[in-house]
Amino acid sequence: MTGYEVLMREQPDFAVVDRRPSADEARSLARLARDANSDGRLIAIEDTVAARGLPGTSSAAGFDAVLTRSFELKVLRAAIPVD
Repeated sequence: MTGYEVLMREQPDFAVVDRRPSADEARSLARLARDANSDGRLIAIEDTVAARGLPGTSSAAGFDAVLTRSFELKVLRAAIPVD
């Protein structure tokens, strides 16, 4: 089962996506999820320092937040929605 299939079946409140294995596949997953009206928060993990903001490639792909690989736990918690 692919990550996209799990995301669509489970409909989680949020998902953390590691972009290291394949940035193109991660962007595709986010785009497909948004096109399918998935409203869960999508958080990307990237290697670059430029990811501290929200790079155009990630935000255009449908990610709500982008964290650098060396993020602190409090930064991840801040990116997760609270009901």
